[in-house]
Amino acid sequence: MVEYFGGWIAASWVAVADGADSGVAAEPCAPAAGRSWFLPDGTTVKNQDAYVVVMNPFDAEAVFSLTVVTEARTVRSKDWSNFLLAPRRTAVFHLNDKVLGDTTVATRLDVSIGRVAASSMGISKKGGIRSAIGTPASAPRLVLAGVADAGPSEIPVLAAGGRAVTYRVTVLSEAGSHPAGGLTEERLAPGADQTERVNAPAAALLLQASEGGRLVPARRSFGLKGDRGSTPGLAPRSAWMLSTAAAADDDEVRIYLANPGRRPIQIRLSALSDSGPRAAARALVNLPPGTTVAVPTAFDPDHALDSVLAVAQNGTFVPVEASYAAAGSGYAVAAGVPIPSRWVP
Repeated sequence: MVEYFGGWIAASWVAVADGADSGVAAEPCAPAAGRSWFLPDGTTVKNQDAYVVVMNPFDAEAVFSLTVVTEARTVRSKDWSNFLLAPRRTAVFHLNDKVLGDTTVATRLDVSIGRVAASSMGISKKGGIRSAIGTPASAPRLVLAGVADAGPSEIPVLAAGGRAVTYRVTVLSEAGSHPAGGLTEERLAPGADQTERVNAPAAALLLQASEGGRLVPARRSFGLKGDRGSTPGLAPRSAWMLSTAAAADDDEVRIYLANPGRRPIQIRLSALSDSGPRAAARALVNLPPGTTVAVPTAFDPDHALDSVLAVAQNGTFVPVEASYAAAGSGYAVAAGVPIPSRWVP
């Protein structure tokens, strides 16, 4: 837990696997604890382990229940119901213990006493780790930012509301927007989930539910040597902070910006080092409507651990950063942290 006073900060973390495991996972911290969380990015197929991590950062006890949803069944177990988490403690739940061999494993966390923060963690026995911060609420329209990866992305989608949902997926490529093949009128029953597969490297995806529908999606992408990255669906905002997805300064990082709107926007980028703003690392990026644009690699090429401030001059967008370890085995994707309007520089 990070506490601050008198201003605003963004915080994130990067985990590097050790021992028999390999890979890198990165994710921004949750801006606040909450009473409910959705964690759609789970899979328990062969060689995959899925976990949910729950943190109680306060001085009072928290009580919550976990519901695990797969494409075939919903599981509510006694030992994960009304679970008591002591003050300033963390609990880890291994989803494979309850559902094994499922492609899509989403978790809903409901808090009855107190507030908590939650994230998911995935570990592949073939190498690679990933993590995604929990989503506090479902939404009708969300962007899944895209990066350069090594194959089709997996898109787990949960219909979190009390009604059936029809949705469509739009690819926001560098050349413009177009429907994702075969995903123009997908349907989910109330509380159901499924995993879509979309081949759209370096392109964001826009998920839109039919009128009254609400979704919770995530996106799993693949690095060159099997390591995976994961990000949740995000709503566009006008200003973001990207607190690096890199584990070391010699990693390569790339930033991608997605504009799901109908008007062109211009984004101002500036790098922040541990000693202050980096004067030489500033850029203006034009973002046409319905596109994803990669920030030029010349923006801040030798400082992978810098944070990046991204502010739109005239609209809203979604940024994401990917890191590629110098050794080739580490790959991570991290979404940005939206900056509250009163603190936008």
